[in-house]
Amino acid sequence: MNNILELINNSVIFQQITHSNQIGINALHLSDANEFVITLIFNPSSCKAIDLMKSFLKELKANKHIYGKKLLSKHVGKKILIDSDLEKLIDSFWKKSLFSKHLKMFSLISAIIIILTFGIYKLILNTPELAGLFSNQSFLELIYNHSKKDDAKLAVVQKITGEHFLSRVAIQTKSSKIRQKAVERITDRKLLMDIFINSTYCYQSLKSISNRIDDESFFISAAEKTTNPRVQKFFLSKISNQEVLAKYTQNKYSKMVRKKAVESLTDEKYLINVVKYNNDGDIREAAAGKIKNNDTLIYLYENYKEHKKVRLALIKNITDQDFLQKLAKGELGKLNIFSDSYAAAKKITDEKKLIDLARNAKGFDVRELAVKAISDKQTLIQIAKTDSHRNVVNAAIETIDDEKALADIAIIQREGMAVNKVKSEDLLLKIVFNAKSRHTLNMAINKINSPELLRKIINNYRYNYGREKAKKRLNKLIQEK
Repeated sequence: MNNILELINNSVIFQQITHSNQIGINALHLSDANEFVITLIFNPSSCKAIDLMKSFLKELKANKHIYGKKLLSKHVGKKILIDSDLEKLIDSFWKKSLFSKHLKMFSLISAIIIILTFGIYKLILNTPELAGLFSNQSFLELIYNHSKKDDAKLAVVQKITGEHFLSRVAIQTKSSKIRQKAVERITDRKLLMDIFINSTYCYQSLKSISNRIDDESFFISAAEKTTNPRVQKFFLSKISNQEVLAKYTQNKYSKMVRKKAVESLTDEKYLINVVKYNNDGDIREAAAGKIKNNDTLIYLYENYKEHKKVRLALIKNITDQDFLQKLAKGELGKLNIFSDSYAAAKKITDEKKLIDLARNAKGFDVRELAVKAISDKQTLIQIAKTDSHRNVVNAAIETIDDEKALADIAIIQREGMAVNKVKSEDLLLKIVFNAKSRHTLNMAINKINSPELLRKIINNYRYNYGREKAKKRLNKLIQEK
């Protein structure tokens, strides 16, 4: 009974304080009284609550002359009845009770206890510092179940030791912080696996768990049981068993999982099967990119090349220069595809093979690529004079410094880029008299600054267009002077 009176007294004090957290914490150190109240609030039908009630009623009957109106007047006086609802509730308990007078008194006192401590109860559920004060596991679990504040729940989870309860928390909560803390406190591997399998939100906690487990069989088993692709992908990153990984490249698994399985595969036997039989071009591409054996790569290229990305991935790893040269030149017949030839050409490093490509490759982009990679000047001049594609010619001109050769190229190829690189006015005059296009003719005349040379054009050029162009250039130079 003293505990109950102590509870009521402290509840009165609590109701009169300004809701300071620190005072609330001090009040809650009266653990016996408060645990009794929480038992009444959360689980009034429990054996502990019933025993406490019986003990309280027994003492109340024995001392009814003391704890009658004095108790009520002392603890339900003007200081506490600040809300009319409280008065109505007490009145309702007193008038409508079907029990005896003593039971009415018991009901009334119980109601007062619950009402007066409701403020403490509410504060417990919403204040992390208060929620974390308790050590009784049952109370901690009750507080977690009834609180709507994540911070308070987190404080409680940090003190709960029951791993089954923590497992349920990890599976059901949407809070990553609470889940992470719950998972960190679980050591039972079966419970951990249950979390991975059943929780929609457990992905964030996987890393911390995996750091505590070094048994590959756990991850293999967990990967088989879960249907969450993100979780499966994480487990595969912890698995090195090649046969197991190969299974997850099958089309029945999500693309995310298949791609991760291929990334983790190192055995070419399984990678080859993926290239041959998988229906997803992206997955086949990823597998092709991990194969290193030249003979295998060439075999796959020649026999399983219906997907462009797969072909290019195979070519990227081929180092056989002879095969690459044939592919780049377009000598493989039906096997040759334009984009593949270019990809093969990028892999060739031998100078002689590059010169051969620059002269003889069927694809102009391959010839252009080879021209940019070779350094032999005579070869470049020859290609600039003879190639049929402007891109190839210009690629060669970019690296040629010989002005005589550039003048010849400008005349033969009608290429203005060559004219731009010629500085000698005598060579520019040669271009004018031999130009095969008005474009190169105009460019050459506009670069001549010698009045004497311009008069030669005016007096000797065979076409009127050229003579008129030279006159305009000469008049402009005279005006500028």
